[in-house]
Amino acid sequence: EWDWDAGYNYGNNYESDVTSGLVNTERLQTALGLPGQAPCQINGVAVAGCVPFNWFGGYNQATGQGSITPAMANYVLFEEHDVSQETMRDYTANITGNLFNLPAGPVGIALGAESLEHDGFQHPDALVQEGNTSGNVTQSTNGKESTKAEYIEFNFPLVADAPFMKSVSLDIANRWSQFKWAGGNPGNAGSGIQHSASNTSGRAALRWQATDSLLLRASWSQGFRIPSISELFLGNSDDFPTLTDPCVTPVAPLQPGFCGASTNQPNNQIKTTVGGNANLTPERSISRTAGFVYNPDWLPGFDISMDYFKIDVLNAVSALPAQTILNGCYYGGNAGYCSLITRSGGTGAYNQNGSITNVTDTNTNIGGIKTEGVDWLMDYKFPSTAIGDFKASFDMTFTKQYVVTQAFGSGLPGSPILSSQEQSGTTGGSGGGVFGGFPKQRATFGLNWNYGDWSAMWSMEYIGHMIEDCASTMVINPASRCPLTGPFPFTTGTQTLNHIGATTYHDVSVTYHLDPLNTDFTFGIRNLFDKQPPIAMSAFANSFLPTFYRAPGRFFYARVGVKF
Repeated sequence: EWDWDAGYNYGNNYESDVTSGLVNTERLQTALGLPGQAPCQINGVAVAGCVPFNWFGGYNQATGQGSITPAMANYVLFEEHDVSQETMRDYTANITGNLFNLPAGPVGIALGAESLEHDGFQHPDALVQEGNTSGNVTQSTNGKESTKAEYIEFNFPLVADAPFMKSVSLDIANRWSQFKWAGGNPGNAGSGIQHSASNTSGRAALRWQATDSLLLRASWSQGFRIPSISELFLGNSDDFPTLTDPCVTPVAPLQPGFCGASTNQPNNQIKTTVGGNANLTPERSISRTAGFVYNPDWLPGFDISMDYFKIDVLNAVSALPAQTILNGCYYGGNAGYCSLITRSGGTGAYNQNGSITNVTDTNTNIGGIKTEGVDWLMDYKFPSTAIGDFKASFDMTFTKQYVVTQAFGSGLPGSPILSSQEQSGTTGGSGGGVFGGFPKQRATFGLNWNYGDWSAMWSMEYIGHMIEDCASTMVINPASRCPLTGPFPFTTGTQTLNHIGATTYHDVSVTYHLDPLNTDFTFGIRNLFDKQPPIAMSAFANSFLPTFYRAPGRFFYARVGVKF
């Protein structure tokens, strides 16, 4: 007996954004007066519709009016219109069946193929692309990628109904993939070029059912991921993170001759260029897992599972923290980092004067990520009661290590940038990226209740504490905001540290099932006690880390679900 299926999946997301309150800087320049010309004139000719602009007339508290009139504001203000779209098409076909019998059972096989296509575009307002606004410059871009893949999987039953071997089976699979991508903004590296890659990924998994109550399992697998069209083709835009120029404020021995005789940093918010990179290479990984599932006969309704994982990712895609680029050049002497820095005295970092005018910080293959830890899950369904059925669950992840290696090798002291040891990093600077360590403990506790057509849920999300290195960030007053001192992983000497405390969020919801309409009505509250996220010095504007913590506020929601 053979089973087969074929499918087609189409998805389209179109987004239109409108932003008001921005200034058309070209019109503002005209209204103020071009160099050597009167306001609202070009070469002595009046500009139609222009209203001369006056910054300096002051504000009258009594009348509530100032020198900037509505007519002046209406002429220089504009409404920004941005549009973006992404389309996905996915074709699949699969067939499964049994080939022949072994003493322990039939050998199963599965075959399949897939063709997956993504294409999209991002078109900012024309004024935004030209840079004639008070906002950041953003480029228009488009791109597409396609994946064609075939797979085969075998399941071999090895042992059946033997002592401590109720069932033992081995699953072996392989996948062949071919990738193509093209697009991007004209002028960017790799744009307009047809890129391609191919890969073969294998997997082996052992399932050992020792008894009716105990299952042992282990697996080894290869991974391969082509960057998304956003990672490849996102249009370049400006960002202004808070950074420290090592040539102006050195905190360690600098590379000889890398800093000019006269360098300066008039503004700590240094311009960086962020966006996609069509020259990215696919990520590769090796994953290893081993664990068990136990359902004891002596405690009906209870089960526990635990799995150890170790994952190595090569060529991981991310944006570097901009401070890492600066430190890697001026302290580490790495030419790859230096090529991304531009000063007012010239391009490149070698012996250039002036201030840093731009740091190119588009997506890159950072080198690699190594992580290791344990996942632990427990469930218990209580005996039924007169007031309903209750079920409790506890899910926890313990991260032993999370180490990121650099994009350009060991340019900085210590090749790994951060680790999730007990003193775990949060971010590697104000420039973003995945260089944050992870909390060693994260857990979720849930309690579910069901009674007839009614059900309810209460959950607690726990995020363990972290400690961040303030020396790598631009903190206005580290003495008060970073009161701790001590060593930090992969750094030398004593650092100023900030403790990010453990955080717990509570969520509740209640659901009523209307059986005649086969409809569920749900009302819930996220962050029931309005828990505020802890402040991180290395987060943008010394705020919080959205990777781990929720935005401030208590959120109410209602949902209606209909099953046809």
